[in-house]
Amino acid sequence: MNTLKKINDLKKKLEDSEWEEILYPFINSTEFQFILNKLIKNVENNIRFTPIMGDWFNCFIKCKFNKMNVIFINQDPYPQINIADGMAFSSSKSKTEEKAIKYIFDYIKSYDPDCSRNPNLERWAKQGVLLLNTCVTTELNKFGSHELLWKPFITYLLQSINKTQSNIIVILFGKKTEIWENLLNNQIVIKVEHPNIGVYKFKWEGMDIFNKINNLLTNQNKSKILW
Repeated sequence: MNTLKKINDLKKKLEDSEWEEILYPFINSTEFQFILNKLIKNVENNIRFTPIMGDWFNCFIKCKFNKMNVIFINQDPYPQINIADGMAFSSSKSKTEEKAIKYIFDYIKSYDPDCSRNPNLERWAKQGVLLLNTCVTTELNKFGSHELLWKPFITYLLQSINKTQSNIIVILFGKKTEIWENLLNNQIVIKVEHPNIGVYKFKWEGMDIFNKINNLLTNQNKSKILW
């Protein structure tokens, strides 16, 4: 597999996303070549991972940089085959409500019965929600298996966002994502339990997270998100 061709294919997908200035320096770096070569070796050794390479940067493609007002920071993509689509919590490929997004929809539905339950979250991304998995990929059925592999990229990404933007509403989902808080001191950070902890232990009651996001956006004279 030609590494340079793969890099050029990814860059081409990012055209018109307004992320080029942020992402291209890393994509052109030796650190990214290392990530890519590692994953290419996985393919050659029949070690399967998800999502497919063509979907890696969908969260950026669907949420243009200059429209981004909210960031959802999750850890892993869904680790099963043909579910993850490059946007955190979204499951457009399976077209079914995976556990995490089901709990999120149940929560929103409790106060907004008219909200959509379409598990393709592109509609959120297009409204300015960056749906970021800090592990861009993961081995099938192995949570966190690529955490260290992608850490340099996520570190670079969040540092770059923090230097160029301020008062972005950032939701950290779960304890494992709280390590990134120190890179986001110019943003509005909200920490919540991860929805995968289970419906009986779900601890969002009373937090009014999605209304809180919209109230913060209103205070910034920005459009509310239609969940």
